[in-house]
Amino acid sequence: MLNNALRQHWTLAWPLILANAATPLLGLADTAIAGHLPEPKHLAAVVVGAELITLVFWSCGFLRMGTTGLIAQASGRSIPSEIISIVANALTLAVLLGLTLIGIWWALESRIIAIANPEPAIAVELLDYLRIRIWTAPIVLATYVCSAYFIGQGMTRIALGLALGINLINIIANYILAIEFQMDTRGIALGTAFAECCGLLCALGLILKQQWTRQLWDQMHIRAVTIWHMLTLNLPLFLRTLILKGVFVMLTLHAASLGVTEAAALGLLLILLSTAAYALDGFAFASEIETGQSIGRQDRRRLYLSLWAGAIATALATIGIIVLYHFLAAELIAQLTIHEVVAIRATALLPWLYGILAVLAGSYWLDGVFIGLLRPTAMFVSMLLAGITWILGLWLFGTDRLDFLLAAFVLFGVVRTISLGAQLPRAITQSMR
Repeated sequence: MLNNALRQHWTLAWPLILANAATPLLGLADTAIAGHLPEPKHLAAVVVGAELITLVFWSCGFLRMGTTGLIAQASGRSIPSEIISIVANALTLAVLLGLTLIGIWWALESRIIAIANPEPAIAVELLDYLRIRIWTAPIVLATYVCSAYFIGQGMTRIALGLALGINLINIIANYILAIEFQMDTRGIALGTAFAECCGLLCALGLILKQQWTRQLWDQMHIRAVTIWHMLTLNLPLFLRTLILKGVFVMLTLHAASLGVTEAAALGLLLILLSTAAYALDGFAFASEIETGQSIGRQDRRRLYLSLWAGAIATALATIGIIVLYHFLAAELIAQLTIHEVVAIRATALLPWLYGILAVLAGSYWLDGVFIGLLRPTAMFVSMLLAGITWILGLWLFGTDRLDFLLAAFVLFGVVRTISLGAQLPRAITQSMR
């Protein structure tokens, strides 16, 4: 039976691994096309703008996580009307949050640009890019909800198709608008916005096709109390995200204070870490599906089998990634930079990367399990404890060497994983009523 559970886990995970791999391609396509525009200011504006807008949208990624858990459990209960109601209310919340982000942007635009502090030549292009992309906030957040619908029901190949489709449209639209129509930075922003709109329309069309009934409108049940419940459910996930982002920001800033070489070496290390995380997140998503549907059906046997399958798959994938990096990481680093001193320093830090992957992999998987269990508060508590440990680690080890910073980060990962694991038995008991 465990073999069947492992096969099912892999069947769910591999499309999501590929979909995750497609995600950074959206920014890569923007960067590649911007790099072929007449002046370097366009490339600088797109790189900085894409990073800022991704940070804004990523801060609302909790909407995808929370909705996936709700959909997965409703799918396990096999109640289509409940799924329709969840999607309708989540889409309403996505639009409200998106409009709020637009309002915040227009109120704080000048301050945000001042913090970014770009060169005057870049500032104009950067503003053009951001002013176009921010209007897609409701669309992007609504797409998060649609992705949660497909992932929560185990339709991972559709999620993959949407990710690949959005990227393909983005590349074509960016090339036509920025290169052929010579719209430069504005063309890239408009092309990306157009791709996001197409992705949402396709996703909504597929959902309506699957869920269409004569009583569809009546089954939506859009209610303020339901939206408020979703908001409160997602609040711990939002706070968890802020803590996690804060840890990475502090790590980067402390590294920057140590000099250019140390900061650049850490940057290369974090690229390798994020690449591995994209793969491991695929298994976490599979755990969201299996855990949520098992809870919806109150199927304890399936739940335990899926937990073992997720743990084993994550462990094997982590070992495989570490082995792969052991043989290839030095060459990858050499390809990522022409500066030999940075490459040498980053290569010397690879054992830290292996340790970080080893201690964080379990937390990636457990995050998926807790999303399926709909226990966001436990995830927040775990991240809070890990964040406090990170601060204590900096105090204990010091911040005057990059190795000390990475030691504190390993400690952060250990506490994050252990604290989640310690809460798992109680969370399962509470969910299995």
